[in-house]
Formats: sequence, structure tokens, C-alpha cells
Amino acid sequence: MIMKNILIWYYLLILIIFNVMIFKLKDKDEYIKLGQLLKACNMVYSGAEAKINIQEGIVLLNDNICKMRGKKIYRGDKVKYKDKEVEII
Repeated sequence: MIMKNILIWYYLLILIIFNVMIFKLKDKDEYIKLGQLLKACNMVYSGAEAKINIQEGIVLLNDNICKMRGKKIYRGDKVKYKDKEVEII
């Protein structure tokens, strides 16, 4: 158990050093939609702003341009927007 906690803290430290945010899905949820994720992580101020930026191709999902606002984001996915990156756990 102690080793598992050490590995988790090490992983979190690496993410912080490389400017990666972590978004933890609720246990009952399988996914979050891309537009909702951008709002939940305070990357955009509104759903309208999320929609515009997604349609312009500014948002990357797993290093690929994603233009679908309703795209389902699952655990293990990485989303990049401007200089911010979010990993879903």
C-alpha cells in the first residue's frame, strides 16, 4: 500500500513539473464530453467559447485535432488546449 501511494505521488509530481493538469472522472461516470471538460477545467469561460475553439481545431485529443464538441473523453485520454494539457484519470 505504501509503495502504491509513493508511485501515485511520483506520478503527480511528474505531471506538475510538465504542466499537466489531472481531471478525475467520478466513479460512476465512464466519460465526459469534450466541451464539458474544457469548462470543468476552467480552460474556457463558457460553452460557447468551447464550441468555437473546438470547431476551429485548436483542441487536441491524444495529439490529434478534434472538432467534435460532444466527443466522449475516457480515462487515459489527454486533451491539449493552447498551452494547457489535461490527463483524464
